[in-house]
Amino acid sequence: MISDMMVATLLKQGLRLNLFNSQKKSTLEAGTAYIVKEEKPDQSYKAFLELSKQKDGLVITRIHPHRVRKRFNITGDILWLSTIETHNTIEPTQLSKLAFIIGHFVKTNKGGAILLDGLEYLIMQNDFKTVLRFVYSVMDYISMHKAILLLPISPKILSKSQIKMLERELDPY
Repeated sequence: MISDMMVATLLKQGLRLNLFNSQKKSTLEAGTAYIVKEEKPDQSYKAFLELSKQKDGLVITRIHPHRVRKRFNITGDILWLSTIETHNTIEPTQLSKLAFIIGHFVKTNKGGAILLDGLEYLIMQNDFKTVLRFVYSVMDYISMHKAILLLPISPKILSKSQIKMLERELDPY
C-alpha cells in the first residue's frame, strides 16, 4: 500500500521511470485524455507501449504488476489498485491520493503517458459520481502538463448514461 510517507518519499526522489528515446511520432495528441472502449484492455496496453517508446509512462491497474509486465512487456512503473498492503499498491478508495500521484507524475514528466486500467473497479469501490469527479481532476492535470491519459472501459459494464458522461469529457480512441 502506498502510505503518505511513501508519497512524500516519491516526491523527494521523483517517480523514477524508464525513459525511452525515439523519434517516432505519436498519433495521440499531448494534453488529451482518451476513452478506449474495449472488453479487455489489449488495445490500451499496445497504445501505451508505443507511447512509452517516446515518453515516460505510468500504469495504474487492477491487474497484478507481475502479470502486466509478463503479458504486455511493460518495463516502467506500475501501481496496483488493491486493498492488499504491499509495495506499489494504492487503495481504490483513496482517489485524492491517486490524483495527487498522477498530478505529480505529469508535472515532473512533461508529456508523459498514463494508462489507468481499472475504472470499473474504482467505481465499484467508490461510486460513479465520485470517480467521475476524480477523472475530471486528472484530466485537468493531463491538459495542463501536455500528458496523455488512456482510460479503457468495458461498454458492457457501465450504463449508457455513464458512458455518455465519460465520452462527453474524453476523446475517443
